[in-house]
Amino acid sequence: MGGEKIGRYSFIATSPSIVYTAMGNAACIQESSKKMREFPTTDPLGDLAKLLPPRRYHREAGLPAFTGGLVGYAA
Repeated sequence: MGGEKIGRYSFIATSPSIVYTAMGNAACIQESSKKMREFPTTDPLGDLAKLLPPRRYHREAGLPAFTGGLVGYAA
């Protein structure tokens, strides 16, 4: 009903390979089985862009448009 125009799909992410957290002017990255790295930041969205490798995703007819990338929340 309405296709992707009204949020027909839900995406659930489990077992993240990287967790990025930012608060104020500080951020940290926790990669699975590695020590947490903390660092100063003024651009959390820029930090996230650097975490994603440049790639193009294949779009398959009949499947939701989201096929990979960042899943999370901002509060």
